Amino acid sequence: MSEISITHSPDGLKGFLLVPDGIYAEYPTVDELKSLLAANGIVSGIDTAALQRMVAENSYNFKVEVAHGDPPIDGKPGRIEILVDIASRGKPRALPGGRVDHRDLGYVVNVRKEAPILRRVPPIPGTDGITVLGTTIGCRQAPALTLIPGPGTRYSPEDPDLLIADRDGAVAVFSNGKAAVLDQKTVGGDIDYATGNINFMGNLQVRGTVRAGFEVEAEGNVMIGGSVEDAKVTAGGDLEVLGGATGSGNGQLKCGGTLKARHCQNFIVHAVSIDVAEDMVHCTVWAEGSLTAKAIVGGTISAGKSMTVETIGTSAEPRTVIDLGGMSMLLDQKYGLLKDLAAVTAETGSIRGAMYHVVKDEMDDQGMLPPGALARLEALKAAGVQSGEKSGRIQKDIEALDEKLKEQTVPVLRAKTVFPNTLIKAGSTEKQIKTMLSGVVISIDKNAITIERG
Repeated sequence: MSEISITHSPDGLKGFLLVPDGIYAEYPTVDELKSLLAANGIVSGIDTAALQRMVAENSYNFKVEVAHGDPPIDGKPGRIEILVDIASRGKPRALPGGRVDHRDLGYVVNVRKEAPILRRVPPIPGTDGITVLGTTIGCRQAPALTLIPGPGTRYSPEDPDLLIADRDGAVAVFSNGKAAVLDQKTVGGDIDYATGNINFMGNLQVRGTVRAGFEVEAEGNVMIGGSVEDAKVTAGGDLEVLGGATGSGNGQLKCGGTLKARHCQNFIVHAVSIDVAEDMVHCTVWAEGSLTAKAIVGGTISAGKSMTVETIGTSAEPRTVIDLGGMSMLLDQKYGLLKDLAAVTAETGSIRGAMYHVVKDEMDDQGMLPPGALARLEALKAAGVQSGEKSGRIQKDIEALDEKLKEQTVPVLRAKTVFPNTLIKAGSTEKQIKTMLSGVVISIDKNAITIERG
């Protein structure tokens, strides 16, 4: 049978067999053909079915592929999965009706401690190939990618392929598999349509101005290098506005620590303590502790403990209201909360009444409700739960106000000049200043407002 032609492709992945016509009285058997293939080095991937067809059909003078090698399968690269939504950063937030909010660009992507940030997906190993001659063809293996923990991140103790946040802050993801969580952020220019509103879980520095209509909020300290227009700035810690705040009544400054500003005009201000280098004009102010300013003109100013001001009011301005101890403001807040609580209580009663009528009017003798009535009853139950939760929140707020009212110390106002048309309030007690006062200390003694030379 030496006349039978046995060949293979140059890459060794195919083996061929050709039986010439007229040489043998009887066609070779499958086993004989396999023996010939082995004798010629083709030992892998033998296609027995193809040999069987050749024998069955007495296939002469046709080059038949009777052995198939396995090509190598290269490994597939691993990848880094980003588990925080950074794709929407810099894009306006979609609003109902197809509109977008160009003030909300998601400039900062915040994460909480322990939040997953990056996951390393290992490469899929490759598989070596083999020729019909039994020779191994090596595959190419893809290298494994590396997770690089930057500042504020670490590997998960449960999963070495998972990178998590080690603190609250703004997440930064880099193309080389590195991530960081920053607890300090600097915005080099203004807060405007280029940045959108800023919400950050750390300390924030804005080197420019916060433009009208925008909002800045940080859980840490906030430093504004420019000024604040008709905007809202909230800090969990201290807040400093080097250029001052000037608005038309829609701006707010709020912080959980000390507020420092050059000046404030037409703003709502709330802080633990307030230090304004120049004037506060037509502001609504609540300092839980102390307040210091050069001048207060117009508006309502409340300070829980002390107030030190050079000048209060002017001869040409409308009335300036000074709320000693902030008790009047706290009482007004409590009155508003009590009204809200009464409204929620009435709402809860209406919901219970509606539930009663659904059951009374529509339940059958077997205690069953039709589907429509059952759906209404479930909706009323959900509304009742929400109403109860709202009532609980209001009651907690009232209790917190009551504690503040109990904790009030004797407030003291020191002023070099107090103009007429200034109203001093202390709880339900008021005193109208009718003549200019100089160098005075105003305080409370047994619920009476006292004025002494200081």
